Amino acid sequence: MKKCAVARIRKSMAAWIAIAAIVVATAVPTLPAKAMSNEEATFFYLTDTLGFNAAAACGIMANIRHESNFTPGSYGGGGSYGICQWTGGRRSWCESYCWDNGFGDDSLYGQLSFMTHELRTVYPGIYNYLMNVENSSSGAYNAAYKFCYDYERPANRGSRSNLRGNLAAGTYWRKYEIYAYDMWLNTEKGMVYHYKDGSIHYGWLELDDELYYLDQDGILKTGLFSTEGSSYFADEDGAIQYGWHEIGDNKYYFDEDTGAMKIGWTEVDGKMMFFDSNGKLTSVNSFNEKNDISDAEIQDAVTEKESEPFTTPNAPAADPMPLPDKLSDVAQNIQEAGSGSQNSAAAVATPGSETEMKSQDITSDTAVDGMTIDTTRLEVGQGN
Repeated sequence: MKKCAVARIRKSMAAWIAIAAIVVATAVPTLPAKAMSNEEATFFYLTDTLGFNAAAACGIMANIRHESNFTPGSYGGGGSYGICQWTGGRRSWCESYCWDNGFGDDSLYGQLSFMTHELRTVYPGIYNYLMNVENSSSGAYNAAYKFCYDYERPANRGSRSNLRGNLAAGTYWRKYEIYAYDMWLNTEKGMVYHYKDGSIHYGWLELDDELYYLDQDGILKTGLFSTEGSSYFADEDGAIQYGWHEIGDNKYYFDEDTGAMKIGWTEVDGKMMFFDSNGKLTSVNSFNEKNDISDAEIQDAVTEKESEPFTTPNAPAADPMPLPDKLSDVAQNIQEAGSGSQNSAAAVATPGSETEMKSQDITSDTAVDGMTIDTTRLEVGQGN
């Protein structure tokens, strides 16, 4: 039941196209379906390739924004260069690292890789802090503050660290929060479940002990819906429902294990019940009232009932049963006596109750009183 068809798209152009296609509501900013900017490329390289979480990436990005506006070929005062405005020996080391590892010295990815290498080897305390920062808006603030104060170390670094922390928490975290963890997102088409790698979920989803279904567009289903040959009912939050539910003026029953709507004869709460092709409860069979009835007896009764041809109650048989020859005189008398009456001879002469009468008791009056005669007990035609 827990079938999942999850499209895992790498953090690349495909991710942007997927998010742009579902048009996330304005409360959650989205990225455009175009070539990634240096800012966007920086976020995904920091998280996907270098292993930082979203909060740490936002903190680093707030610093890069102030240092170089994400321009790897940027020059500054005092001979500073690159996205982090390295100077002196650090700048020379960055250029050598890039060339040694197959990057140009003005490569965005090369400079980001060098930055991480420098953190690991020269500033391991900062690196470990960033790798373990809380993945939240406050974590983004703390990451930006720590990176500025201990790695960039600009003049007036206390106030500048605070400024960059606010940029990380207030701007970048809002924009990239959807890549911080798996989460529900509200779109113009409905709710989707978004993974932090940029993909969305399709099909069945089990989450926090609840079962959900998202259609071929990744949109969460609510209310009555059908899939894979069965019908289901989800509440307003999309959680699949089980057991009895009243929808409109009708009662439905959904399997306690799978949530699938029951159709046809079904045993529920120890009774056999019939649900029509739309799942509406239409009948509770009368044999349910019997005491100590076994499951086998119930099944036999259901099978027998389903095999019976449908007839209108009390309707006469299509071919009336012929009377024996020795009763022909009686039948003739009954027919003659009943002519013009509202009761037909055939109806009066139908085998039925245990009424015991003698042939001499039969008159035209008794024949048409609506009595049912047991013809097997009539003593007629036995001698003269």
